[in-house]
Amino acid sequence: MFERILDAIKNNKRVIYLAPTKELIEYVRAEILNRAGSLYNVDVITFDDLSRRIAKSHIGNAELIPYEASLVLVEEVLKELGEDNIKYFGKVYDKKGFAINALNAIRSIKRSMLM
Repeated sequence: MFERILDAIKNNKRVIYLAPTKELIEYVRAEILNRAGSLYNVDVITFDDLSRRIAKSHIGNAELIPYEASLVLVEEVLKELGEDNIKYFGKVYDKKGFAINALNAIRSIKRSMLM
């Protein structure tokens, strides 16, 4: 597989390598860098990354789920989990402000590409 990637790089073609895990991505990037000397024209990504790129080109920066709908989903998940399954926030999980803060934290982490 690496030989095909190296041939494509030598012929100045773009390479997209789809990997199922972040660990494999790290390994493949390191191996290509070691063998080819650069990652120019090489994208080593997950299927999620690919679907995000495709979706972004079609929907731009539009939100798929409006904030209000996301808030309802978070509230429902918290309600379904219940006090017994929420270890640290059992006393406040059912308060409106907690769901809002939880949603804002999730959105912030997603924007930072940490999730």
